[in-house]
Amino acid sequence: MEMMELMLFPTHFISMILSKIFIWITIKSKMMDLDLY
Repeated sequence: MEMMELMLFPTHFISMILSKIFIWITIKSKMMDLDLY
């Protein structure tokens, strides 16, 4: 049981970080688009 939790935790953590980075990149690109115009 503990082993399963240990295996599940990192993937959840990584996906959380990836989603945050993805959102940050999209927001950043939108701001860049606004700066261009």
